[in-house]
Amino acid sequence: MGAFRDDFKRTGAALLHLLGKGPPSATVTQEGLAVLMEILTFSSTPNRLMRLIHRIRAITLAEEGANFIEIYNFFLEKGLDKEESYTVTSRVFRGSLPDAMPFTKDLTYIKGFVLTYNFMRLAVSKGRPDRIPLLFCGKTMIEDMKVLFDLVEDGTVIPPRFLPPQFKDLMGLSAWLSFSRFMTSMNFRQLEQDYANVL
Repeated sequence: MGAFRDDFKRTGAALLHLLGKGPPSATVTQEGLAVLMEILTFSSTPNRLMRLIHRIRAITLAEEGANFIEIYNFFLEKGLDKEESYTVTSRVFRGSLPDAMPFTKDLTYIKGFVLTYNFMRLAVSKGRPDRIPLLFCGKTMIEDMKVLFDLVEDGTVIPPRFLPPQFKDLMGLSAWLSFSRFMTSMNFRQLEQDYANVL
């Protein structure tokens, strides 16, 4: 590996285009970033997030044995019309049979969001917010971040040139993540009591 790096540096090339391809397992991180960006840019809505949650619930029901019709009826009960219920149910069962185990790609959205968000929170709490922009080096996985950081450090890989505005200011992002962590640690039941006469 050392000889490869020396040759690579001598050529003056500091780009690894293969990072743009990404393995299939990188989907979780990419979808997580997509959901995170929807939230940070206020592009998402409570209805959109609720639909993701309903789809995850539908996958759980299918894993527990619910068939296509039962999942279809589940979506009808959640307020979707017949056409949309059929479309979303088809997504749950795509790649399988109507009475077989579901295809769980929809799980990648929420799983990816949770993993990505927690990676960012941990990076800030460990004093390493400079690792967060590496999520945008290509179709990478969170599991690759340490290796990717080492490759950036020795000049084999260059940091991403283009970042979403929310990720350009690492101090601001760190403050937001720290404050977010503090807010989520508050006792919600106590807050409900404190604000009972207001809301």
